[in-house]
Amino acid sequence: MASRIPSFFSELKRRKVFHVAAVYAVVGFGVIEAADIIFPRLSLPDIAVDFVLGVVLLGFPVALVLAWAYEVRPEEKPVPEDPTTAVAESEEPGPVRSIVVLPFENLSGDPEQEFFVAGMHDALITELAQISALRVISRTSAMAFKDRKVPVPEIARELHVDGVLEASVLKVGDRARIQAQLVGAYPEEHHLWAQTFDRELTDVLAMHSEVVSAVVEGGRIELTPGEEERLANTRQVSPEIYELYLRGMFHIQKYTPEGFESGLRYLNEAVEKDPTEPLPYAALGLAWAIIGHTPSPPPDSLPRAKEFALKALELDDTLAEAHTALGEVLIYHDWDVEGAGRAYRRALELNPNFPEVRAHYSWYLSLFGTMDDGMDELFLARRLDPLHPAYSAWIAWKYDWAERYEDALEAAEKSLELHSEFPIALYAKGVALTGLGRFEEAVAVHEKAAAASPMWGWGLGCTYAAMGEEEKALTVARKLEENLTSWDSWCIAEIFAALRDGEGTLRWLEEALERRQSYIPWLNRVPWFEFLRDDPRFQDIARRGNAPA
Repeated sequence: MASRIPSFFSELKRRKVFHVAAVYAVVGFGVIEAADIIFPRLSLPDIAVDFVLGVVLLGFPVALVLAWAYEVRPEEKPVPEDPTTAVAESEEPGPVRSIVVLPFENLSGDPEQEFFVAGMHDALITELAQISALRVISRTSAMAFKDRKVPVPEIARELHVDGVLEASVLKVGDRARIQAQLVGAYPEEHHLWAQTFDRELTDVLAMHSEVVSAVVEGGRIELTPGEEERLANTRQVSPEIYELYLRGMFHIQKYTPEGFESGLRYLNEAVEKDPTEPLPYAALGLAWAIIGHTPSPPPDSLPRAKEFALKALELDDTLAEAHTALGEVLIYHDWDVEGAGRAYRRALELNPNFPEVRAHYSWYLSLFGTMDDGMDELFLARRLDPLHPAYSAWIAWKYDWAERYEDALEAAEKSLELHSEFPIALYAKGVALTGLGRFEEAVAVHEKAAAASPMWGWGLGCTYAAMGEEEKALTVARKLEENLTSWDSWCIAEIFAALRDGEGTLRWLEEALERRQSYIPWLNRVPWFEFLRDDPRFQDIARRGNAPA
């Protein structure tokens, strides 16, 4: 019979009652010992020590009740916002501390040039994102304003930025031209500069640096010596290879099977034409890492990502995309936790405004503490890409694993406000409702998640298990077995864990280990498996999967 979730024991743990009890016992014992030593020297009667002992003992249950009532636990530590409010209240505009680069206008009017315009937009965001003193909104959230006539102050309020960069692009033969203007949003809309940049395509990387330098100067942004050196030293690139690179990334960022197919074709062509250019290798590494996280990825997708990432880094160690791809392979496929940490930190050093790295680094940090650890990185990822539903959904999922179900529900709802059928958010919401004992609502939400994306339907099995509906839970598990993937093996293990079936759970975890399922390193962080923590067989699986204790 499945136990209801959360159990009384797990609720005590979540509210830190055990933690408070331990701390109180240590402090109380210290107070009594001090009284026993000091009071006789002060010629105080023995009853004074007895009085202290009584107060300490009487205070113990009071402390436990207060811990339960007020839930003494780590709260969300908000990432400090940019001081735009203070700027808005001042009479003079301050330096630009945060910026969005709006989608570029295609001045040619030729739809065939759309890939080039989109690529230039993405490239400029990447360049700006490498400035540590500047928060740069990601491409995904910026693209929400494509073909929309929204006033600058409204954009600034929605994205919490104090600078907006607008530009148009024209490509004629082997020359490219960018007409750009930077607009400040606080204390009111004000024009900072407008400029035209014109270069041969061989010098397109230098042109990006020129635009960034103009933003830095006009926005009064401070650079580190390393950032100044990088902007001053750019290399040339083959126009043909750069166009193939832009075409490839244009299609990859559609995040569709057709887009991946077309994008990989262009990027492979670029590599074949010039094996010495690092950009296509980095793009291929990131593309295969993204494909490796899709519902049914090719079995060699992450090894391919590693191969291309390493080649890119061999040619240029300063490409954050390549370090990101390498980090994802190391942690999700090779289970090399330490190596993944080094790759993520290097990627963040090169591009502190890369939301995908922030998100994955958050999960990495949770391996060495509680699921609350690293949450600030996810909050920052959401601030860098506020209109993407994934980051709030991942925040909800982490809260679920931390058994903070009210917080998970709130984060899931934020994601669903952006995308009402986003499957990860629906799954996380269903888990939260299950944890809160709201089973009928949880079933409805999990059914909606399965309809949106079948790979997220396993949560229904866990909810049925929590309800005591064993046969229904097993029916979900049997359905997953029909076309078994590594993902499904982990999902079935969770269903058996929710049923408190230790043998079934261990059998499917062995299957997940054999298939190198991505989540194996987090075995010791998932609450479903807590009842198996002391089982030597579980510990052996965790050891072989390099799961931190």
